[in-house]
Amino acid sequence: MKRTASLYYALTFLLFALMFVWPLGHTIALRLMLFSGALLCVGLLVHAEGRRTVATDDTYVKVAAFLWLALAVWILLGALTFASDPAKVLVELRGQWLRGGLAGLLGFMTAALVLRGRSPIAPPLMFSLIVAPMFLQTLIQAGYSLWLWWGSGALPFDQTLFVQGKAKVSYLTNTALAILCAELMARITFRRSFLPLGSRFLAALIPLLLLCLYLLGVRNGVFGAVFLFLSCMVLYAVSQRKRIRGAVLALTLAAGIAAVASFVWVAEKADIRWQNFAQTVPIAWDTQTHRAWLNQDKYPYPQLADGRIVDISAYERIAWFKEGALLLKEHPLGFGYSRTAFSDGLAAKYPGEVLLGKHSHSGLLDFALGTGIPGLLLWFALIACFVAIGWRGFFRYHHPAGLALLFVVMGFFGRSLIDSNLRDHMLEQSLFLCCLLVAFSLPRNRSES
Repeated sequence: MKRTASLYYALTFLLFALMFVWPLGHTIALRLMLFSGALLCVGLLVHAEGRRTVATDDTYVKVAAFLWLALAVWILLGALTFASDPAKVLVELRGQWLRGGLAGLLGFMTAALVLRGRSPIAPPLMFSLIVAPMFLQTLIQAGYSLWLWWGSGALPFDQTLFVQGKAKVSYLTNTALAILCAELMARITFRRSFLPLGSRFLAALIPLLLLCLYLLGVRNGVFGAVFLFLSCMVLYAVSQRKRIRGAVLALTLAAGIAAVASFVWVAEKADIRWQNFAQTVPIAWDTQTHRAWLNQDKYPYPQLADGRIVDISAYERIAWFKEGALLLKEHPLGFGYSRTAFSDGLAAKYPGEVLLGKHSHSGLLDFALGTGIPGLLLWFALIACFVAIGWRGFFRYHHPAGLALLFVVMGFFGRSLIDSNLRDHMLEQSLFLCCLLVAFSLPRNRSES
């Protein structure tokens, strides 16, 4: 019994450390060490507790596992047939897809063990400790940005402390917001809770997380937060329509929409890139006249009517999305699973003009160009399974983890449209967290307080 308890404590420590290290740059060796250690602990615990502890007969989970395996087989088949670089696809299959699957398995088995095994740590506390690093890193970043702002008098856009790149910080922030909002909505709508923390404390964290997004000037993070809050308001309206008088409900929703609109207005005024966005769109769409999207070292960025350079981020994303969609139309089976499938496709279409090794800043487009339309459909089906599990877990069984899964999956999927997050540690961390929430959302695992 003592040995089993020690393994649970060790697993908790390793997962806490892994969640903290995952988004940090230049930590691949440390990540692998923590990841391998956590897998070893889970394996030993399964041996001690019995395989039935982590087994499930849930249809959605079985379908999700089948879809992940089917995607792996499809990627392998692509490497053996139509891939432009079969050796690279096999490396990516092992280093990206299979490792991501192991991360998902680690998350699911961890939750199953804590729920059904002899864990000395209660499931709500275990989950809180696992996700705590995301909140900790975001709050530290907010404090650092405030310190820089105080010292310089200018908003410290793009200046991060230890997580490299503001986009990666915003992934953590948006995921933390999703978990917070799901917990608070569960308490409001069904009087159910999962996190062992007070509602006032949780609510107080929301403006701090939003402050981090504002100080870093992360437009995509702002989009994610806005859609999350709008989803919460719709959910609240649907769940409370029979309990609250129409006028009171309308007033409450109006106040919520006004608060969201105020946040958007403040964020828009702080980021001068918004001023150039509307003029950038038609220029970016004209990919044949303006070709900086192809190779900025060879072609200069186009200018707006007043002589200013286009909004580079918007210009590249729009142009790359259009050209990537055309590539997918021309090559419906893709070019072979790879993080560089987009540049591989461009190099085949525009030989000698492309900077190799680039991605499209759309994880979904990169994935589609790598695995083709069949792979994309399988991925959509896998996401749909996660959504179905989350929907059922919350609306049928009233478990906060179900709504957290729904919000996290939709946020992860939504960001994949405009950010390259279906790769590396972002894929691993997201699959780990999604599968962790899947296990907590299953009907017989209602351990909320």
